[in-house]
Amino acid sequence: TRTSSSGVETMLNIRARQRDAVVALLAASGAGDEHSEGIVVEWKVLVLDATGRDVLAPLLSVNELRRLGVTSHLALEAAGREPLEEATAVYLCRPTEDNAKRVAADCAAGRYGALRVNFTSRVERRVLECLAREVAAALPEAAPMPIAAVWDRSVEFAALEPRLFSLCAGTTTSSSSGGGGGTA
Repeated sequence: TRTSSSGVETMLNIRARQRDAVVALLAASGAGDEHSEGIVVEWKVLVLDATGRDVLAPLLSVNELRRLGVTSHLALEAAGREPLEEATAVYLCRPTEDNAKRVAADCAAGRYGALRVNFTSRVERRVLECLAREVAAALPEAAPMPIAAVWDRSVEFAALEPRLFSLCAGTTTSSSSGGGGGTA
């Protein structure tokens, strides 16, 4: 028997696999409105940090985001984001304490109806503890928890082509050459 080369190509298509993962995180929801095609769409706001934008940009156009129910996409770092108390917010950001504090501040402000937090890579325990501590401190005692889900996704790379990707390393690099200051 012969192995299908198209099946192998699909498995090795990094861009398609990452796109599927991002579409799945945007679609993971509850109830929504039904479109004319019979597709149920939950309207949502997408909140991104710089890494989230780098991941998303080569994968989905603004029109594709609209079809997936994204009414607007906002920068997590932006200070003046308008509150949309009825909307679900889907976050795609790096797992840092600063981002955890920003998410907690959104909870405290009641900026969105529900929050689904998707970290772009594995979340360290200290970041989850920071998020829990900040949210607990920000919410009144009897208030319902606005965070519906927290996920760590393995999407922290920019898939530029089917078999070409770039790690979202930004400008942080380390030197392995030593460059002096060592002991002999």
